[in-house]
Formats: sequence, structure tokens, C-alpha cells
Amino acid sequence: MSTSMSIDLQELDPGAGDGAVRVAIDRLVLAFPERDLKSVESALDVVAERDGLVCGRIAAGLVQCPVYALGADLAVAAAAPATRRACMVLDGAGGRFGLLADDVTRLPAEEVRRFPMPPCMRADGLPVESLVVHEQEIQLALSAASLSAWIARAERVSETEAFA
Repeated sequence: MSTSMSIDLQELDPGAGDGAVRVAIDRLVLAFPERDLKSVESALDVVAERDGLVCGRIAAGLVQCPVYALGADLAVAAAAPATRRACMVLDGAGGRFGLLADDVTRLPAEEVRRFPMPPCMRADGLPVESLVVHEQEIQLALSAASLSAWIARAERVSETEAFA
């Protein structure tokens, strides 16, 4: 008798048929829906600019997008580590923005399994929406919209602390 659990991915995630994008940042491994990714650019194309938590800008078509860096703890970093090699351009709730990463890899939909976030791992305000398993690696699944909201909250906190 099998002890595996069957989960209807369409109920968990209406876009579950889409592929995912694996993003490595230090020890942190994230997964985004492939549909949220607009492009992957070289981190060398990021023009350094310090403006609050924005660490640079990158051209995405005719638009200059703000670029952010995350630490291994999901905290928005004020400075971009020199080790980041890629800048993924995402389409978030507030428009397009860049996220610096060490590595970005496309995962075909048929190789991606999504699972709900276990209750013991849930925390209010975290941008993590679910878990993705690919080749026995567990990835934290975010969307561009949830990360955009996470960054906006971090910017508000940063501004409040600057005026305190």
C-alpha cells in the first residue's frame, strides 16, 4: 500500500501547469512561476544606484527597472553582493523590477511538484506561498507579486527607521 498523498494542483495553484524558474541566492533556493519572469540579464548590466533598498537599475525594454538583492534569510539587502551573476526581471504588482541571483534555471512543468506550505513553516507576512520539489530539492515558491509586496514592506520599514 502506498503512503503517498495525491494533491490536486489546480486547486492549490490555478497556474500549476506552468513551468517554474529555480533561483539560487547564496544558500537560498527559490522558485517563481515561469510566467512571472520577463527576462534574465547579466548582473554586469545593472547600473549601481543606492536609493533606499534599491541597489541599482536595469533596462527592461524601454523602461529602467529598480533592482533589489536578497540575503539568504529573505531580507532585502541594502547593497548588492559582487558575487551575483544574473538579474532576473520580474513583473510584480507595482510594475517590473529586477532581482539579483547567483543562478537562474528554467524547470519544465512536468518536472515540478508543488505542495502547500506546512503549517509549522507559515509566518505572517512572508512572501513564500508554497513549496516546490524538483529532483529531491525543496524550493520556497514565491510569485513576483508576493515578492513585490515583501520588498514594499521592507522599504516602508527602512524609511520609518531612517526618520526615527
